Amino acid sequence: MRHTFATRKLIEWYRAGLDVERELPKLTTYLGHVDVGHTYWYIEAVPELLQLATENLTGRRGGGAAMKAASFPTLLQRFFTDRLLHQLNASSHTVSSYRDSFRLLLRFAAEHIGRTPSELNVEDLDVSFLGKFLEHIELQRGNCTRTRNNRLSALRAFFRYVSLHSAAGRRR
Repeated sequence: MRHTFATRKLIEWYRAGLDVERELPKLTTYLGHVDVGHTYWYIEAVPELLQLATENLTGRRGGGAAMKAASFPTLLQRFFTDRLLHQLNASSHTVSSYRDSFRLLLRFAAEHIGRTPSELNVEDLDVSFLGKFLEHIELQRGNCTRTRNNRLSALRAFFRYVSLHSAAGRRR
């Protein structure tokens, strides 16, 4: 129930064109979290939220001009350095697991989209593509459901980071 409320509230803020990063402390307080970081990790990235975050990143919402969004490689690097290492002080095991997840994703993208990692855009990694990637992990690579879900956790964490920072990038 809390997850549904939090996710719907984020979607509502994105649709209204509000600054999600500025509104997030309100949600944190309402949910009873001590700090925004707990809310940041609590919210599950759902397909509609991912789509809205991507639209905000590329400036496609509201008919505005496209902003100069950070590239996918830049966002990925910031996710690892700023979010995982500095903000969360994630364990080396978590960082290694997330790194491996993105290595597999980048290899899969190169084979199926035909772009190198430096040529990828966040828009290329839509829900349909990510679903195919997770299916590939489980069926072609023969990984168990637990491994696939670990890869999914890494992707969700990255897209949470992207969705919450897209509004900040739009302000600059």
